[in-house]
Amino acid sequence: MADIVYNNYAVSPINSNNRLYEFTYFNHNLRTRKGDFALGSFDYSHKFNNDSKLSTSILYEYTFLGGPTENDNLGEPNRNIVYQREFNTNDNPLYRTRFNLDYQWKPFSFGVLETGYQYRSLDHTGKFVYERDGNLVPEFSSDVSLEREIHSGYAQLSGSKSKWNYNAGVRLEAMDREYRETLQSDGKENVYNLDFVKLFPSASLQYKINDKTNIKTA
Repeated sequence: MADIVYNNYAVSPINSNNRLYEFTYFNHNLRTRKGDFALGSFDYSHKFNNDSKLSTSILYEYTFLGGPTENDNLGEPNRNIVYQREFNTNDNPLYRTRFNLDYQWKPFSFGVLETGYQYRSLDHTGKFVYERDGNLVPEFSSDVSLEREIHSGYAQLSGSKSKWNYNAGVRLEAMDREYRETLQSDGKENVYNLDFVKLFPSASLQYKINDKTNIKTA
């Protein structure tokens, strides 16, 4: 909460005491934020007799954020005079899911091979309401919706031989995202899509010269 008394005035000429006008008012500003959170996860891993390893993880998240902001400009010292009342609030529920499946193969003579898959989903909506003196201000009010799904898989090889250490991997990611927005000022729903399939390779190589010096490139 911020309660502030403002005293505005203008003078002419500058740096004189000749005040053209003076306006004093009291500003009451109260911002309230509230939220509900729920998070659950399950993780499992298993190591086989041949030293290979399987691990998986499932995570679910729910978040709800909201709360109004009140902004009142009142008379001073008579605060029963109302010059302007502004009110805005929003509801932003979010649902998110993530799933991982990773497998580390049994060690090979040339290194360790790891592979995996990850799925992520996001559903995030928002309703934004802005009012002035009890009336909706459509230019500042809107409904939005964001839905996103991501599938990704990876393979990575790491190992060492003599004074060399090496690591190489690649990740393939596919995303499907849709954002919807309806501004109350025009009432038309706008849809924005972003879909892609991308490849992300990586590699690093390190050579040990002595106990104090390593050379690395990536």
